[in-house]
Amino acid sequence: MGQFDHRPAPAEDVKEVEVMEGRNVKIGTSLTLEDEEKLVRVLKNNVSAFAWHSSDMPDIDPDFLCHKLALDPSAKAVIQKRRKFGEEKQRAIAEETQKLVMAGHVREIQYPTWLANVVMMRKSSGKWRMCTDFTDLNKACPKDSYPLPNIDCLNAGATYQRLMDKVLVNQLGRNVEAYVDDMVVKSESVNRHFDDLQELFDTIGKYQLKLNPDKCSFGVRAGKFLGFLLTHRGIEENPDKCSTIINMRSPSTVKEVQMASLSRFLSKSADKALLLFQYLRKNDRFAWTNECEEAFSELKRSLASLPILTRPRLNLPLLIYISASDRVFSAVLVQEQEGSQVPVYFMSRVLQGAEARYQKIEKLALAILVTARKLRHYFQSYEVTVRTDHPIRQILQKPDLAGRMMKWSIELLEYSIKYEPRGAFKAQALADFVMDGAGIVLEGPGGILLEQSLRFEFRASNNQAEYEALLAGMALAKEMGATSLSARSDSQLITGQVAGAFQAKDPQLAKYLEKVKLLSENFREFTLNHVPREQNSRADLLSKLASTKKPGATRSVIQETLAQPSINEQQESVLFIQEEIDSWMGPYIAYLTRGELPEDKKEASLIQRESARVMDEVHSGMCGSHIGGRALVYKVARAGYFWPSLRNDCVNWVQKCDGFSDNGTQFASARVRDFCQQIGIRMTFTSVEHPQSNGQAESANKVILSGLKKRVQDSGASWVEELPRVLWSYHTTVHSSTQDTPFNLVYGTDAMITIEITEPSVRATTFSEEESDQGRRVDLVLIAETRERARINQVAAQRRAVFKYNTKVVPRDFVVGDLVLKRAQLTQIRNKLSPKWVGPYKIDDVVGKGAYRLRTLDGGMIPRTWNATNLRFYYS
Repeated sequence: MGQFDHRPAPAEDVKEVEVMEGRNVKIGTSLTLEDEEKLVRVLKNNVSAFAWHSSDMPDIDPDFLCHKLALDPSAKAVIQKRRKFGEEKQRAIAEETQKLVMAGHVREIQYPTWLANVVMMRKSSGKWRMCTDFTDLNKACPKDSYPLPNIDCLNAGATYQRLMDKVLVNQLGRNVEAYVDDMVVKSESVNRHFDDLQELFDTIGKYQLKLNPDKCSFGVRAGKFLGFLLTHRGIEENPDKCSTIINMRSPSTVKEVQMASLSRFLSKSADKALLLFQYLRKNDRFAWTNECEEAFSELKRSLASLPILTRPRLNLPLLIYISASDRVFSAVLVQEQEGSQVPVYFMSRVLQGAEARYQKIEKLALAILVTARKLRHYFQSYEVTVRTDHPIRQILQKPDLAGRMMKWSIELLEYSIKYEPRGAFKAQALADFVMDGAGIVLEGPGGILLEQSLRFEFRASNNQAEYEALLAGMALAKEMGATSLSARSDSQLITGQVAGAFQAKDPQLAKYLEKVKLLSENFREFTLNHVPREQNSRADLLSKLASTKKPGATRSVIQETLAQPSINEQQESVLFIQEEIDSWMGPYIAYLTRGELPEDKKEASLIQRESARVMDEVHSGMCGSHIGGRALVYKVARAGYFWPSLRNDCVNWVQKCDGFSDNGTQFASARVRDFCQQIGIRMTFTSVEHPQSNGQAESANKVILSGLKKRVQDSGASWVEELPRVLWSYHTTVHSSTQDTPFNLVYGTDAMITIEITEPSVRATTFSEEESDQGRRVDLVLIAETRERARINQVAAQRRAVFKYNTKVVPRDFVVGDLVLKRAQLTQIRNKLSPKWVGPYKIDDVVGKGAYRLRTLDGGMIPRTWNATNLRFYYS
C-alpha cells in the first residue's frame, strides 16, 4: 500500500521566495500580495534561524539538556558484523557521513566497544534517510519513560521531545504543536500568524535551534501533519491513504489484507472490518470469500465519505455514545456546537479472549474504560457525559461491586463523568454509529410512491438488516396487491445468494434466504438486482431515519419497529386449564403450589402447624436424633413431604433447637468455672490427638453418641432407653458417604418413620397390599445394584477425604540409621521457653505405614513406636 511520510507537508500549492542571496524558502500561493510581503519581511528578518548547511547547526548547551546512555553494568558490548550495501546506498552513506563529520556531530574511532550498522530508508521524495541499528544498544539501556504526545506514531526518541517541551514550554498547545522534530505553527488569522511566527523564531534563537529550509513551508491554510490533514475545518483524513484503499483491487494474498484503516475517522471501524480481522487470524490457505468481498466493499464505501473531526472547545462538555456487540465495542466522542453534534474522535476495538464472554453491561463499561485510557487528556480537561440507555451508572456505583467491575469503577472515579439517557441524535454520523435500520422505497404505476423506515429492537448484522428490508418490501408490495416485483439492493452478497450465484453458508442467512424464496411465490414475476449504494441513497437515508428522529416531529413515511427477527417462527402452545374445585384440600394445594395462605389467621396457623409438626417429629420426635438441617431436608423430602419453603424452614428449625446448638462455650464460660470452684469441682479440658481406633466405627459411634447426648438432655432418661430411638434415626437418615440410608441398603426400601402415622404421607394414603408386594420383589431384585452404587459413592468419598488430607501432609520417609528429633511430650515441656523437639535419636526399625522404633545414641531403646508426624530430621 505504500509508505507515507509523517513529516509536515503543505496541502496546497507553494512557491519559493528569496530571503537571502541564493537562499529560498517556500510559502503558500493563496496569500494576498499584502500578506505575502509581510510574511517575506518576517522571514528575511529571521534568516539566521535557518541552517543552510550541516555546519550551520550549533550544539545545544549541555547544561540545558544532554542525552546520556545509562548502560547496564552487566551488559556485554556488541560489535555488529558489517553489512553489505549496493552501490547507490554506499554513495548515500558516504555523503551523509561526510555531512555529519563536517558538522562535528560524529568522529572516527579506531577501537570501538559498541558498533552498529546503518540502515538506509527511501523517503517519499526519493532521497535517502540514514538510520542506525541500535537494537543491541537499546537492550542494554533502560527505557526512557518520558511521555510522547498522544499521537499514534510513537517510534521516535524521548530525548528530543523533552528538549522541545522545555524550549516551547510557553507556546505548546497555544500556537505551536510539536512532535519530536516536527513543528506546526497554528493561528486563527493571517495577521496573528505573523506574530506567532516571530515568537517562534525568537524562542528557537534563544536556544540556538535551527530550521531546515528544505522542509519548511510558511503561510499555508492546510497541511499534512503526522499523516493527517489539518485545515480550518478540523482534522481530516489523508486523501492519499484513502484513495489508495478505495482504488485497491480485491486482495490476493494475506499480506495485502493487512492494511491500516483510519479508525479515528471511521465510526465502528472494528465492526466494519471484523470479518477481515478474523480472516487474518486464521492459518488456513488464502481464500477470498464472498463475505470478505462484501466487507471490503463496505469498508471502501465508508472511507469514501469520512467525517471531519473537530477540535473541541474548552467551555463546552464532551458527549460519549457507546455500543457493544458480541465481538466488538465502539465509542464516539462528540461535542454540541451551535445546535449540532460534531464528532471529535471515533474509537472501536475487537473484544479479545474472555472479553467476548462478558455480559452486555460489562462490555459497555469496558468501552468507557478503554476510551478513558486512550483519550485521557480529553477526560482530564473536559466535563464528560456518557449518553446511554443502559444502567451503567447504577452498576458502577453499587456498594457491593466486586471483581473487575469494582476495579474499573475505581479507575473511572478519577474523571468527572456524568450519565444521561441517550435521547435523540443531531448528526448523521451518530446515526451510523448507534444503529442502522432498514429503508424501503416502493414505486408503482401511476406515480405511486411509498416509503417505509424500519427500526430494529434486536441486534442485527448488516446482512441481516438487508434481508429484513427485502422481506419488509416484499410484504408491503404483497399488501398493495402487486403481482410483479423488481427489487434493487446495494448488497452484493444478498443479491448473489437470492440469484443462486453465492451459497448461504451462515445458518441464519440460510433461513432468511428460504423465507425470501417462499414470499417470492406470491408474485408472478420477481427479480432482485444489485445497484451501487450511491444510486440507493434514498433507502439508505430512510434506514437512518429511526435513529435521527427528534421527539414530537411528524413524518410522511411509514415507520415500523421490529421486536424480533422475521425468521423467528411463532410456536403454538397448548395450555391445559383446570377449574379449581372447592374442597377441604383447596387451601393445602394453594399453600403447597403457590405458597398462599388463607386470610383467616386460624386456618393459616393450622396449615403452617402441620409442617412444623413434621419437622419436629423427624428432628427431635420419638425416633429423632437432632440431625442437621441438610439431613433433615433430605429425610422429610424422602418420606414424601414437601412445601415451597421446605429447605429454609428445616434449616431455621434446626438453628432454633437447643439440643443441636453448640454448648461447648457455655461449659467453658466464667460462670461455670466459678460455680465449679464454689462446690470444689476441678475442671480439666483435654483432647486426644491421635487415638488408636477403627476410623469407620469411631465415626459412626461419634454420630450416635452425639444423638444420645441431645436425646438424654431433652428427656432426662437414661441413655439405654434412648439408644433404640437414636439407632432408628441413624438407620433411616441419608449418609453423605453412601448417599443412601443404612436401612435401604439392608432391606432394599425405606422404612416408615413415625410422622407418617400421625401425618400420613403419599405412600401411606395410597397403600395397596398387592402393589406393595410387587414393589418389594422388584426392590429385592435391584438391591445388589443399590449396594454397588453405595459402595462406589463410599469409595469416592474416602478418596476425596484422603486427597484433602494428603494435600496438607508433608511426607517424611526415614531409613534405619537416620538421626531424628522427637516431638516433646507434655511432661517434658516445663514452661513456654522449653524446647518443643528433643533428641537426637536414631531410627532403629521401620515398622511401616509411617511408624518407626527409636533408640538413643547410647543404644537404649525408646518405648513404643512413633509416627512420622512426631519426627523430623536432625541436621548436625
